[in-house]
Amino acid sequence: MSLSSPTNINDFIDTHVVPCPNICSFKDNDIENINKHFPPGTIFRAFDPKIKSDAKSETWIGFPEFPFKYLKLSFPFPPLIEDFFRTTQLSYGQAMPMLWRVLSVIDDLVKRKIDFNLADLKLCYTLQSFGPGYFVLKAKTKENRLFKDVTHNDVPWKGRFFFVLRKSLPQGSFLPPCWIQKGRNNIYIYVKYPVGYILTLMSFIFSANLNKFPNPDKDTKSRIEFILSLPIEERSFHPPEFSESSSSAPLAIEAPMTGKF
Repeated sequence: MSLSSPTNINDFIDTHVVPCPNICSFKDNDIENINKHFPPGTIFRAFDPKIKSDAKSETWIGFPEFPFKYLKLSFPFPPLIEDFFRTTQLSYGQAMPMLWRVLSVIDDLVKRKIDFNLADLKLCYTLQSFGPGYFVLKAKTKENRLFKDVTHNDVPWKGRFFFVLRKSLPQGSFLPPCWIQKGRNNIYIYVKYPVGYILTLMSFIFSANLNKFPNPDKDTKSRIEFILSLPIEERSFHPPEFSESSSSAPLAIEAPMTGKF
């Protein structure tokens, strides 16, 4: 892997999406176990406790450790998982472990040539905020709970994140630079009235949802019925074998420059 020029901490803007974000506990030596899940040439940013998980950056992309360490996924993620994030515009770090597990089970079904798509997911689940900045998939009804064993008492995960140089990733320029906010943002804009332009308080809702997913088609119901007909163990989450063996590929960690954040 190649190294780029030293990094400026001003590449990051604190967004305060998460009021009290966890301090990062993902250190440089942890990257050795993540390296193998990324393409050759990927450049990782050195550990810096001043940078928060919800920081905005046009230069760097934030990743949670969870999908790599506990699901053994690799980047780029499988097509359906990438479609999910591209459509919702969620940043990877906003997905709670439960959401990652659901996507992992769906990906396993697709790999087994079982027909399932985002329209089917939209019919059965809603994307719901779970505390500031984080999201889960919630079944609309008990009958629509297609996947089992996706909710666990997880080890501390919010502080386990790292940053990768955007331009060192395939299609990195298309990944969102900041977290989606769930809630109401108030701003003042000039609105034209009969008497002229008046500074007016306007309120806008910014939230992630599944509305941009394709609409269910005539075969959606039959696909869902087929999923529900499968034995529970075939639509349950099964943790992959745990291993922390690191890659023998050379590791590129870019040292940050000092500066005020």
